[in-house]
Amino acid sequence: MIDYLSRKRFYHYNTPGHAHELTFWCLRHLRLFNDPLACELFLHELSRARTAYRFKLYAYVIMPTHVHLVIGPCDQKYDIMRIRNGIKGCFVRRYRTALRGQEPGINDRDGAFVFWEQGGGEDRNLWNAGAISDSISYIEANPVRSFLASAPDAWEASSAYARQYGIGMMPDAFGAAPVVKLPILESSLPDSDPGFQVGNNLSVTTNV
Repeated sequence: MIDYLSRKRFYHYNTPGHAHELTFWCLRHLRLFNDPLACELFLHELSRARTAYRFKLYAYVIMPTHVHLVIGPCDQKYDIMRIRNGIKGCFVRRYRTALRGQEPGINDRDGAFVFWEQGGGEDRNLWNAGAISDSISYIEANPVRSFLASAPDAWEASSAYARQYGIGMMPDAFGAAPVVKLPILESSLPDSDPGFQVGNNLSVTTNV
């Protein structure tokens, strides 16, 4: 199933068996997650959404300017836009309430409370176990690439840290994921290699 936004022609692929790598950017790429309260409330809402929208949380990293998630919807029919908007919207409402009476410095020209960059982010479909594993490793290494941590598990606002030290929100254990096989090529799979999979480490990247 494809969801379509005609204004900017962004596509979202709700494909059974796929995981998704999601990225959410803060308004104007400001370092809004330098506020510990923002990190705490985001993780709280992520935990709530994990149950409410029925998805596996394989990895997460909260960076100063953005968030990376790797999630795997549990249901055959799901709406990745609904999941994404549910996570972001509920967090903003709680954060806005927590900051009431303060000057967060993230109001738009009309005085409305804004946290997320409009249209900023990505929704990347991950087709199989190899792509999911690579994505988990990639996003958990983000603090290292940004010179914010010496190792992935040294960054506290991450699944790598929680997994290593048993502190914080634990990610779901990732095992073998369903592989989306191509019907046209199904008959060409070698009988001698039952473990052969079509399309190893393939993924589709779509803007959000």
